[in-house]
Amino acid sequence: MKLLINIFILLIMSAAWASGYIIIKLEEGTFPPLILVAWRASIAAVAVLGFCLIARQRLKPAFARSGDLLILALFGITALWSGGAFGEEYIGPGLASILVALVPLTTLVITALPPISKHVRGPAWLGAAIATTGLILVVGPEQILHDGSRLIGVVIISGGFMSFGLYCVLTQSMLKGLNPASAAGVTLLYAAIIVWILAFIFESPTAINPSTRSWVYMLLLGVGASAIPNLLIFVLIKRAGAVFASLYGYIMPVFGIILGMIVFGTEPAWTLYLGVPVIFVGLALVQRTQAKTG
Repeated sequence: MKLLINIFILLIMSAAWASGYIIIKLEEGTFPPLILVAWRASIAAVAVLGFCLIARQRLKPAFARSGDLLILALFGITALWSGGAFGEEYIGPGLASILVALVPLTTLVITALPPISKHVRGPAWLGAAIATTGLILVVGPEQILHDGSRLIGVVIISGGFMSFGLYCVLTQSMLKGLNPASAAGVTLLYAAIIVWILAFIFESPTAINPSTRSWVYMLLLGVGASAIPNLLIFVLIKRAGAVFASLYGYIMPVFGIILGMIVFGTEPAWTLYLGVPVIFVGLALVQRTQAKTG
């Protein structure tokens, strides 16, 4: 029963994060990259901290661990969202969807290396390879090959995803003794402060004049595609560990393609229907191996 609940949380989290890419496309670039990330983090922080107050979750223990949560804000939210915002100006969505597989792969590697040195069995690596192959099929080899890209975009986005893999591992250790909701809220708050500082240095937040429609999209991005998945990943890491939570990297692109079909009427590659079951075979192998060694 616990595994089914964890899988449900993983699927909801993946779908919520995937919706963010759709909302950003609908928003049509009204907000410059850093300003968009700053507002996104700010709205998400207010939503999660507001939930904590309503649910009477204690925030003081989280603020007492500000050093840990500031590190999470840097390596997780700031690096991932800022990297994505800048990197996608150079590469297309197809290649970016493949690079998200670096999150679970990085998490596995860090878990296997000192100082954690947890034994990651061979079938887990095989499962990750199978899931990555399935992801390539889902996105479509043809789209990836014809997806114009620049090295700088690949480096920026890869850095963001690899940093988020580290974030998953760090969260598992730093979350001990903390309520997931309060920890997520304070982490988002610190991320918002960091990105606002960067936005005022490199962009001009006071110079933009977004429409009401853009603010509606921003609100949806902040709450539905940011606050909810960031809260859920803290819950999932505490329940199932960093490796399991990082598997969203294989599932999120599937939801992104499905949502793109619904909202924009896009036609997926025919390999989508072959790739999805391949992904879940790989995930099942990773999870089964982790369950035996966890």
